[in-house]
Amino acid sequence: MRADVLLAALCASLAVNVALLVSSDVFADWATRLSPAAWTFMTPEKFMPEGPGRKFLNKVVKRKLLLDEEALANATARKPDYDAAHLSAEDVRDIGSVFFYERFAELVAQDDAREALGEPMPMDRPVGKPALDYIGVQLSDEELAEEKLRPETVEALVERIDAHGVFVLPSIIDPSLCRQLAEETNKVIHNPDDNFGFIAKPSFRKDHPLKLKGNVRTVMKKVLRMLEPVLQRTLGNNVRLRELSTLTTYPGAPSQDFHPDTISRKPNVKSVKLFSSFIYLDDIGMDQAPLDVFPGTHGHAHHLKPSHQRWLDQRAPFLRVAVPQGSLVMYDSRVRHRGSANNSPLVRPTVYFSVQEDVADVDSGSTYSIYSDYEELKVADVLSGRLPEIDLGPFPDRVCLENMKKKCPGKEHEELFKCSILPKGKPIREGDDNWMPRRTEDYKFPHRCFLVSRMEMLAQAHIFRPDFVTLASWGPLPNK
Repeated sequence: MRADVLLAALCASLAVNVALLVSSDVFADWATRLSPAAWTFMTPEKFMPEGPGRKFLNKVVKRKLLLDEEALANATARKPDYDAAHLSAEDVRDIGSVFFYERFAELVAQDDAREALGEPMPMDRPVGKPALDYIGVQLSDEELAEEKLRPETVEALVERIDAHGVFVLPSIIDPSLCRQLAEETNKVIHNPDDNFGFIAKPSFRKDHPLKLKGNVRTVMKKVLRMLEPVLQRTLGNNVRLRELSTLTTYPGAPSQDFHPDTISRKPNVKSVKLFSSFIYLDDIGMDQAPLDVFPGTHGHAHHLKPSHQRWLDQRAPFLRVAVPQGSLVMYDSRVRHRGSANNSPLVRPTVYFSVQEDVADVDSGSTYSIYSDYEELKVADVLSGRLPEIDLGPFPDRVCLENMKKKCPGKEHEELFKCSILPKGKPIREGDDNWMPRRTEDYKFPHRCFLVSRMEMLAQAHIFRPDFVTLASWGPLPNK
């Protein structure tokens, strides 16, 4: 197996192994014998200033971290002719453990040590293509044609979502259908009939609910039919549809901070299991806002101190899931992830949906972006076609725009938008893409204005500017 692929496997175990070590006493008996040279770089008093990082390192050093020899034996005992696609989730973690000591020492060594070694502080390090070999499962032509997964495929996907909290199904939707959906979803965003979801860094990220009609219904039935045995194994019967939306990231969108969509509850309280899936409607490049994710962080990582989470977010390698057109990525909502920056000239169009075990309660954090008429739907309803009709009627755009301009005379585009939705005199944080209030009581709409999304469209702000062109790899996407 190539060295770069082996090194990439570290990403599947580093964050979760560190979380295990500092959040639990399970691994306190990992007795080790470190060389004096190793301890030179691992001594917090020498190389780390006072603060959360030093406390964190002291805790790890006291446990005398080293490789789990049993895991190494398991990994090296495998046959040499396997490939990454056929590794079990445990195989991936075992192989990643081989490089855990080296990378952890690299992360916690301080500036003096790095200067002596001629190495910079590792920051924001994505791992791309090799990682997909470990979390991806390639479907056969037969599985795609019949829309039915083989038992061994179901087992592999269940194993990956349980252990790593994420998996990829490459290129499962036809390219022509993806193109049609990319055009349709862009039209939905540019003619909103519901509010955009409250997501981080929203100016050039738009999250808008989708109706279960036409191509959206076609692709949802295909995907849910294939995934049904996986969902039954992991979420049980009567799986609920909690989100159905498009989350499209336009050029100019900055990176989000790493976060989970839902917060794991206290250790003695069971969390509600929610899985989110993104279907990518174009080939996604490394600079085109792909998903960044720390595999395995849907468990112990939630019980780290916030300072430890931030420390790892900044230093640990992560997977950058840049995938081909038509691929599906499913992740556990508790996994730490983010939307990366879109520094390309191309849009990143998606259809996404979230499914939840059959529990009426929901955990906080997710946007739960779905039309209110669909809130009680289950996967079985989507497959059977038992769907409510949605008709929201016309909007009083002309009157709304007139009242926006009366409230904010002389302003246009972003300034008009921001001024018109906030109470008079309320200051706006300049240069902050998270300025929009999350509470409805913090808004003060002009008369006959109902939707924030529609007011952004009427003000021609951000992606609605007349000169803003939405490009996919095959050309401009229509707005109307």
